[in-house]
Amino acid sequence: MTGIVVLPPWRIVDTLRVFQPEDPAAVARALEAQKYLPSPELASSVSTALTLHKPLLLEGEPGVGKTTLAAALAAATERSLIRLQCYQGISASQALYEWNFRRQLLALRAAEARGADAQVI
Repeated sequence: MTGIVVLPPWRIVDTLRVFQPEDPAAVARALEAQKYLPSPELASSVSTALTLHKPLLLEGEPGVGKTTLAAALAAATERSLIRLQCYQGISASQALYEWNFRRQLLALRAAEARGADAQVI
């Protein structure tokens, strides 16, 4: 199973529009405007994360829509989406503070060669 952490939009400080949902229905409408149809449970989770100013951890098999949700949320909040290539064995410290594209690309290729589940997110 792979995972993605969606950083909350307030982590990027600027003077642009700040998206503060009134309720899960407002989050659902914002995501639907981006052509993403969230379940009521997902809209509630996103709304709660936004309201509490906390990151949201999404886990699931490849292809279930984790990155699509992140892209829709970024578009709804008028933010850039930074995609981080994750693979088994990468720590948060390595992913966030030791950005090394070549090393990550080599790890992805090695995982693919072993037939391991590797997903670019």
